[in-house]
Amino acid sequence: MNTKGRRQFKELMLYGICGALTTILDIGIFYFLDNVIHLHYMVANAIAWILAITFSFLANKYFVFESKSFAREIWQKEAAEFFGARGLSCIVDMSGMFLMVSILGINENYAKLIINLVVTIINYILSKFWIFKKS
Repeated sequence: MNTKGRRQFKELMLYGICGALTTILDIGIFYFLDNVIHLHYMVANAIAWILAITFSFLANKYFVFESKSFAREIWQKEAAEFFGARGLSCIVDMSGMFLMVSILGINENYAKLIINLVVTIINYILSKFWIFKKS
């Protein structure tokens, strides 16, 4: 495998690890808020999303895509694009949860697992080719 191939493989592996940690955090917070605190599943999903995406931004910026700049304009640009893109995936997440739980009657815990797979793919594409793309 050439250097570019190794770099891409490393990036995918790190994205997978950070994505898995983000997913565990998202599902864990959702489960706790939904099943222990008994918040409405949509409120629990929104809170879990906000906390998980904040973690995801930091992990992706520093570890996956190695954007280590602390320059205010770069940091603000990346954060705005990251949270904006994640806003799009949040719409997919919330809509998917509503559709699967309220319309199709799927258990909210299973629905959360299913929608996380879809959202993870969308998020990687947006991060790789838009937010943290190499100049």
